[in-house]
Amino acid sequence: MAHGSTTTKCYTTGKLKVTGSSWTYVGGLCGGASSQSELEDCYNLANIECKNTYTGQDYMADIGCGGIVGRFAGTSINKCFNKGNIIVDGETNVVNGAGICGTNIGDESSIKNCYNGGKMEAIGQGTRTKALAGIVARSYSANIAYCYNFGELVGNAENLNIGGIVAIQTKILEMRNVFNIGKIEIKERNVNALGGIIAVISEEDANVNIYNAYNIGKINAQNLDTNQIGSIAGTNWLSLIKFDNCYYLIGTYDTGVGGSGSGTTTGVTEVNSINKSVLDVVNEENAFKSDTNNINNGYPLLDWQ
Repeated sequence: MAHGSTTTKCYTTGKLKVTGSSWTYVGGLCGGASSQSELEDCYNLANIECKNTYTGQDYMADIGCGGIVGRFAGTSINKCFNKGNIIVDGETNVVNGAGICGTNIGDESSIKNCYNGGKMEAIGQGTRTKALAGIVARSYSANIAYCYNFGELVGNAENLNIGGIVAIQTKILEMRNVFNIGKIEIKERNVNALGGIIAVISEEDANVNIYNAYNIGKINAQNLDTNQIGSIAGTNWLSLIKFDNCYYLIGTYDTGVGGSGSGTTTGVTEVNSINKSVLDVVNEENAFKSDTNNINNGYPLLDWQ
């Protein structure tokens, strides 16, 4: 556990395999990071397997697993990336797995200039919610900017939420200048919500703003028992998400914002291609650039790439 510390220019390779029966927090760089900690210019190449064998009925045994950090609060993560494959496995407990951070529980957390290229997979049955994402699986309050995911997200677990950038958001989220090109594939029918950028909001008083985002990652989720699936967001429950300049490629999924009720899709647009005209609009903060060297199959890059 890092507390009030600064970690820079560190990396991990090899393989991490952890099995626990209580709280289980695993990260490529550190298991947990608390208030005023900073991680910068770090990366993980290690494949991580995190399993929790707890079979009780309380909430005292959740999993937080991330390529950089397992669980963090009020922490700053900047210029970090993950290319390790991550598998999270839990039955009756809450499971959170992501390329950068599994669980964010604090205020004023920040993730900037980060990306995930590893394959994320969640397995396990049970009634407790599970979250899988490219950047942060379950987040309380955070500022996420200039981040992207190109890793595949695979769900083979019950009660699962998957988001290309964030899966479950609880309170406050400011997300801007992000994109997802990773495929989302579901192998278990009992799924809660899926979104190319964000899956679901979990609290009625949440405040979420998403600016300048695009998704070209295809969502392979047929015949599921939910309508909370969208190429940008799984649902905008009670209009808790405000979208601005968000685009998704036709064919990635049938709708941009899933769910039903009073949610809004204003600011979410389906397009035939993420071309120069779209780049000019989504790039109002000059955060993106054209992919002149075909690094991203012709799709816009973040300026720092």
